[in-house]
Amino acid sequence: MTAQDTKEKVMAAAIKVFGQKGFHGATTREIAREAGVAEGTIFRHFKSKKDLLVSLATPMVVDSLIGLIDEVSNRSDEEIIKAVINNRIKIIREHMGIVKLLIYESVFHPEVQEILYSNIISKAKGVLEKFISQRIQQGRFKDVDPSHAARCLAGMVFMMILWENVGLDESKGLTKDEKITQLVDIFLHGMTKS
Repeated sequence: MTAQDTKEKVMAAAIKVFGQKGFHGATTREIAREAGVAEGTIFRHFKSKKDLLVSLATPMVVDSLIGLIDEVSNRSDEEIIKAVINNRIKIIREHMGIVKLLIYESVFHPEVQEILYSNIISKAKGVLEKFISQRIQQGRFKDVDPSHAARCLAGMVFMMILWENVGLDESKGLTKDEKITQLVDIFLHGMTKS
């Protein structure tokens, strides 16, 4: 087994153990047992349990967003934002266990809240801020605070996903694509009829 295989095995075990016991309830010993490796093996790949948690979330939240925006950067603003929204929906659906863990644990544990904010949310928001700032500089977007605009977009997307996942989606007559198109239109053009 290669070092990368071992690392991936540890990460998969961590998702399972964190999901069962929470971040604070899980131990590296239990994660190692689940992965079928010695506990010391975890620390060859990760500095701490906190580093392991960050390593689980950063690629799916931050790295994938950077790659996506680079990939679609030559498209229209509407297409870029739709691609971002579709990507976030896909990421959350594929990694619902770790997403729930991060949200739940951050409510009760300031340490996890700090991990979530400083290592994941703020970095992903920074990617959106950069995109928005570039569009402002190009004269394509209004001169608004890019940080606030990024939070607004992220909030709209998060609430759409949350409502769908807890069964509170009241826009059942709309397809997923129609919902996303309307969200993008509201974000880019507001609610005022032109």
